[in-house]
Amino acid sequence: MNTELIVHIVISLLSLSGLIVYYRAFTLGYKMHNRQRVVRADIPEKLYYLSSYPAFMWYILPFISQPRMCGVYDWIEGELTTYNVVYVLATISIFIFFFCIWGKKSVSKNAEATKGTFYAPSRLLTDGIYARVQHPMVIGDILGHFALILFSGGVYTCILFPIYVFIDICMIRIQVKYSLEPYFASELKEYRKRTPALLDRRLTMILLLMIVLLISNVIISGRAI
Repeated sequence: MNTELIVHIVISLLSLSGLIVYYRAFTLGYKMHNRQRVVRADIPEKLYYLSSYPAFMWYILPFISQPRMCGVYDWIEGELTTYNVVYVLATISIFIFFFCIWGKKSVSKNAEATKGTFYAPSRLLTDGIYARVQHPMVIGDILGHFALILFSGGVYTCILFPIYVFIDICMIRIQVKYSLEPYFASELKEYRKRTPALLDRRLTMILLLMIVLLISNVIISGRAI
């Protein structure tokens, strides 16, 4: 096994530790809110923000040395083709959309209900971007990272990406169990009936486009070898 792959595997597995921090943040917040445990008021919040480090790790991973398909590194090396130009512009556009536009909408909406405490929202969000999907911040994070991986053309990061998806899915389960179900059980049940968890029709189309870009890249990169 080569060094580059080992580095990717180690960093990917280390990113899983963020789940422990995230779980601790929500369980402490839940117990403190329900007076089951006395802790410093700022500890759950600090743990919550600390648990974002897996996202930063996965922003760095695509640019660590590894084998590459077509992507922005071809531009850096001066290798421009029609396919590569279209591919890079498409993937960076998707990344900018989810990181800047979608991310801003979902985070600002989430802040409306969690301004006081992230672990005990003031209301169940069901309007705006939350009327499209139940977890817009998570699906935006997943698709944004996926677009960045496609943009970079990183082979190892792409192969290991399901680990990051697993982290995000687990975070949803933790959040729902400790900050939504205890306070909005009946509302949440109705909300789930009418709203998809992660993918509505338009987001599904974007995901399918990204999969097509990936498959086409694999085919074209394979021919170039």
